[in-house]
Amino acid sequence: MANPSCLSYAFLLLVAFQSTMINANTVIHTPQCRPVAASSNEKIIFSVNLLLYQAQFLLHASIGVGINDISPGLVQGPAPIGATTANFSNSVRRVIEEVGLVTVGHLRALVQAEILDAPITSPLIDVSAEAYAAFVNVAFNVTTLTPPFNIYANTPSFVAAAKGFSTFIQQYYAGIIPSIVGNDLQQLVTRIGLSQAAGLGVLRTLLNDVINSTVQPYTFTAAELSNRTSEVVNRLGGCGVKAEGLIVPLQLGAENRTTSNVVPADVNSLAYVRSEREILRMVFGTGNATMPGGLYPGGFMGNSNKMANRSCLLYAFVLLVAFQSSMIMANTVLHTPQCRPVAASSRDKILFSINLLIYKAEFFLRASVGVGINGPQLDLSAQVFAGFVNLGFNVSTLSPPFNIYANTPSFVLAAEAISAFTVQYYAGIIPLIVGDEQRQVVAGIGLNEAAAFGVLRTILNDGVNSTVPPYTFTMAELTNRTSEVVNRLGGCGVKDEGLIVPFQLGAENRTTSNVVPGDVNSLAHVRFEREILRIVFGTGNATMPGGLYPDGFTGALYQLILNLNLS
Repeated sequence: MANPSCLSYAFLLLVAFQSTMINANTVIHTPQCRPVAASSNEKIIFSVNLLLYQAQFLLHASIGVGINDISPGLVQGPAPIGATTANFSNSVRRVIEEVGLVTVGHLRALVQAEILDAPITSPLIDVSAEAYAAFVNVAFNVTTLTPPFNIYANTPSFVAAAKGFSTFIQQYYAGIIPSIVGNDLQQLVTRIGLSQAAGLGVLRTLLNDVINSTVQPYTFTAAELSNRTSEVVNRLGGCGVKAEGLIVPLQLGAENRTTSNVVPADVNSLAYVRSEREILRMVFGTGNATMPGGLYPGGFMGNSNKMANRSCLLYAFVLLVAFQSSMIMANTVLHTPQCRPVAASSRDKILFSINLLIYKAEFFLRASVGVGINGPQLDLSAQVFAGFVNLGFNVSTLSPPFNIYANTPSFVLAAEAISAFTVQYYAGIIPLIVGDEQRQVVAGIGLNEAAAFGVLRTILNDGVNSTVPPYTFTMAELTNRTSEVVNRLGGCGVKDEGLIVPFQLGAENRTTSNVVPGDVNSLAHVRFEREILRIVFGTGNATMPGGLYPDGFTGALYQLILNLNLS
């Protein structure tokens, strides 16, 4: 159990909101929502409690094994309570497994960075159907549903629970990324956070696929279940509406124009932020950060080897060490291009990213509702995207010419690529942004962009083995071939990946499914300015505009690249 002798934990006890076990009629009174003062290492280690839970939860539900079966010796501690293999279709099972494997990679990355020693001490976690049924019973204001709610009974029931837990991880990382000290450490946390956000997008898309379906054997829909459980989570957290269902009123939808809510966020579509006490109040199910229960019956725990037997993660001091990581690189280097970031101010890097955001907004809005935001000169034509596809298949032109607007798979392929560039650039610049407020905004944008990226990859994955009309190739082959083109143009290794990959590129080398792409530790890939320009220009040269941006980028950073001829 969590050790109350830990100094920081004692501080948490003093400042945490005092409450009783929540029930259907409980009102939580003005809880404290500020983060607890703690070091970078302490905050990262606190997050490990959440990563451990998610990995065990998803792996046991999908393939009936735990973390040590995937990565022997990575963790130690009690077995999860109530671990059960869920009743999924094979396609959903593969995706749930992959998100679990990705999380194992993140844990290993933290060990390799010496934030923790292996084996990581795991808290006692409760993944039982009964633990989640308690939240659902509160949501429907009953003692118990008849029959008792079972998250393992079907896809909507399980994904609703998995989506809820994934949200806690994304929101906690949104809170801590700006406060992490040290570029290497912040790079690590940023890449974990972005990858986890993509995983959240995947899970919310799976649930959105059945949004209007009833959740068997009850009469309520997945939409109602999502909305009601979100209300419970917000009451437990006590810091406002940060958990949102899949259907919301227009005033809560993106730009107040949609009731669809696959990628939830605040009024500016930035990722919501939760602090330590909010997280504890929710996952304990008690509304009280000092009263363990719910999903963590014994509270949070820590790594006794690294922390001199102080068994609490947020609450003990750890040595700050240099982050060491590796990138999966291609077997060949194309003309030894420069892959480093261009030296520039935070403001200039943010303004550079706006070129990507404007393209994405114009592209999506004009394709979906026929309106735009009137940005700079962009090329959204079918012909410009066909140029990339033609390169992928090594032909002058496909017959008939490839048209991204012809059907859903073709368009989403192009949309996913633009989204990937955006996420990868934010993965690179978030650690470089100076100033807590600016970094908070950029992190919020990046995490929400990553969640949207996960949504698009999931939509593509739904038809991964289907042919792309009117051709004979499948979506899997199309994503693999266009990824090869993007990597060649970028010139800095394999950072764009298809939906089906060899085992050696899959998460933990155990899956060929690749909905949430990442490096060897499943961290989000990083691209910097010149890579981005070489790709979106379609020329392999950062100083030679073309492709999606016929007139190049706007802003001082792009002008600097031109002036210095940084191709």
